[in-house]
Amino acid sequence: MDLESFNTSRESLVPLLALNNKSNKNIIIFPTDKEAIEFSTDFSNLNKNIFHLPSWDTLSYDSFVPSFDIQGKRLEIAHLLLTNNNYNIATSIKAISQRIYFEELEICKIELNEEIDFDSLIENLIHLKYQRKDRVESKGSFAIRGGQLDVYPINYDSPLRVIFDGDLVNEIKTFDTISQRSVSEKKDILIVPATELFQIKHSDILNLSSNKEENLDDYELFQYSQNLDLEKCLLDLTSNVSLHIVDKNIVDNQLKEIIDIEKDTFENLKQYFSLEISNFKSRYKDISKFFGEYDINFYSTSDLINLENLPNYFDSINTENIIDSLKEIGKIYLSTKNKVITEKFSMLSNVI
Repeated sequence: MDLESFNTSRESLVPLLALNNKSNKNIIIFPTDKEAIEFSTDFSNLNKNIFHLPSWDTLSYDSFVPSFDIQGKRLEIAHLLLTNNNYNIATSIKAISQRIYFEELEICKIELNEEIDFDSLIENLIHLKYQRKDRVESKGSFAIRGGQLDVYPINYDSPLRVIFDGDLVNEIKTFDTISQRSVSEKKDILIVPATELFQIKHSDILNLSSNKEENLDDYELFQYSQNLDLEKCLLDLTSNVSLHIVDKNIVDNQLKEIIDIEKDTFENLKQYFSLEISNFKSRYKDISKFFGEYDINFYSTSDLINLENLPNYFDSINTENIIDSLKEIGKIYLSTKNKVITEKFSMLSNVI
């Protein structure tokens, strides 16, 4: 384990990580989703290789299903972690420590001019919990018209149309749900499962309770899934990754507060449960216990007295005066496509 600690400002954090990173695989962990989103937006201005991992938009033990968009992003990033050797992911402690409910991630990948057994593809979509419909209008559904497959993966903003000639993929296009007309062409597509619970069976949930109902709906699957004995989170899918923890004390307190809210929610709602669930189990894994397995950097942005990388603001608009002031600074991160600015600042030896 390599361990480093930095005092910096939030304004300096983006260039520090975007322009001076030693690792190809980085996960930056913030106290909240809002901070992670703001960081990923600013980071993308300097480095496009940035992804935001969201947390579910539901409370623990609430009978609501997380949005398709969020589940799609989480499953897409799970695939990224398993297959990519170069990524930067901004996330919250809530999102990265949330337990996952599959042992192995299964996906469907379709490429133009590829031969795929059409019947096997349909079976795979059903296995991944996609619902067959007469017409595709919403995420998580598919429809068949002869040799044409319409499918709306939860990790896409538009539905997809795959046209086959026998088992040969002839065309892949996005299409409009209202007009049903094709919009744009694609060379390949990646279809993630229609739900993060795609490997969970009704019997797995029913076995948690002493009163056995015959059927459970999707809402109940999500409501009680956290009581399953599955202890992996997305961090367990990584290898040789560097962790960057921003304001660890606040991160720790945030996770503790989230779990305390979970416990209160459980106590308040358990009398209304359709199943007899008597034991509380958190939706989240305490990943801090495993930090020793990673190269890790801690960034303190909340200790304003000891900050080393405070942003500087100059009153003068005279270039020479600004350059003289910058000579006293240790490192300068310059990001611009303007050749005049680049030439003006080229005389500085401390520009990165």
